[in-house]
Amino acid sequence: MSKLVLSYFIFCSVLMANDASYYIKEAGLREVGPQKLSTASKKFYQGFDEFVNGKYSASYNSFLAASHDPKITKEEQGIALYNAALSLERSSKYDKAIKIYKDVTKEKAYVPLLKDSYYRIGACCHKQKNWTCVIESLNNWKNSQSELSLVEEFEFRVRKGTAYFELQSYRDVLDYLESAVKVLKDKKSFLILNAKNMGYPEGKVNVLGLWALEDLAMAYIKIGDNIKVSYPSGNNKDVILDHLNKQIDLKAYYYLKAQDTYIEMLDHGDRDTATKGIYLLGDLYKGIYKNLLESEIPPEIKHKKLNKEYINELKEALKPLLKKSETAFVKNRDAGEEYKFNNEWIDKSRSALKTLWN
Repeated sequence: MSKLVLSYFIFCSVLMANDASYYIKEAGLREVGPQKLSTASKKFYQGFDEFVNGKYSASYNSFLAASHDPKITKEEQGIALYNAALSLERSSKYDKAIKIYKDVTKEKAYVPLLKDSYYRIGACCHKQKNWTCVIESLNNWKNSQSELSLVEEFEFRVRKGTAYFELQSYRDVLDYLESAVKVLKDKKSFLILNAKNMGYPEGKVNVLGLWALEDLAMAYIKIGDNIKVSYPSGNNKDVILDHLNKQIDLKAYYYLKAQDTYIEMLDHGDRDTATKGIYLLGDLYKGIYKNLLESEIPPEIKHKKLNKEYINELKEALKPLLKKSETAFVKNRDAGEEYKFNNEWIDKSRSALKTLWN
């Protein structure tokens, strides 16, 4: 194994510890002890030093020059190209970075780079908000080499589910995020241990879990919102009421799933996450109230010109929803006063309380 190939395995902790991007792992730049280096290796390590010091344009040029050295092996060339792409990614030159990452995957000269390259392509596509590309890259990442570990499979499902959320494909969101959240709930200690062994930064399992829970809750709401309460044709009162009850029950099912998911968020985050979850829960109940209040008035009520009386009775029947909303907002307000802290979600809760019953 050459020195550059060996170096690919050693120095991952530096980049992982400093990776503040949406994507957690970052493989590529590595370091070995003092040795007599070839011309290509010297250029490679010049690029390494430049990258570590934030000189990404310079490191790109150095790595690219190393990749063109006639003495470099195919394996070393793959690493140099990968690091050149990583330098471009850090410079926010995502299209150019993706092109080089894809070149690395086509060469297949060095198999471990294949998986990492697909991972980084997904990171670049995420920065560009190209969600179709993110999903494609995740699939390639999963299928590129060996079976994913527990935490990698968890990450795969979270990232794919959140990408589907951005594409408004909410049923697909449920397919991926429900299973991810179940693993988080049932195997969290194993996830954290596996993440540590894989070199994930501390706390990132919680971060992924919170992304999953938030988008899952919103997907439930979107599906619930899309279930329209309407009245069938005909004069059979029992048929009409049965139809309405089924629609409202189905709508309520997804809203309640969202409520449970928001509550679960509180088990995985800090104060900001907790107060955000509580605020969103209160806002959810307020949204249910508004949605049902604005549902279609039964034709018979319209015919008898009893619209006003019907609306007043409906408001009274839906009052418990506003009371639940009020409870959530009050909980946030009181938490801020008790623990002497404030954030945007507590402010929003205070503002919501002022207009809730208007």
